[in-house]
Amino acid sequence: MSLNIKNAETYRLVKELADETGQSMTAAVTEAVRAQLDRIRAARGESESESEARLQEIHALFELMRSRAPAGYWDQDFDEQLYDERGLPK
Repeated sequence: MSLNIKNAETYRLVKELADETGQSMTAAVTEAVRAQLDRIRAARGESESESEARLQEIHALFELMRSRAPAGYWDQDFDEQLYDERGLPK
């Protein structure tokens, strides 16, 4: 897996957080993202297990959609249908 950050301020902040905590930059990002997700879920009154259950429901819906689509439907290049050669919507 890969995450490429091309924002100087974000890089600086992650480096600063890693230096302050003595963690690697990856560990600092992981912990910060996890903490932010916990805050969001707490604000919604949702536990991690409830969030996971909701995510599983969404995955089940996608699988249902997938199973009902005609053969080869998901093999299409949807980008080609939606965007022109410059990447703008058609």
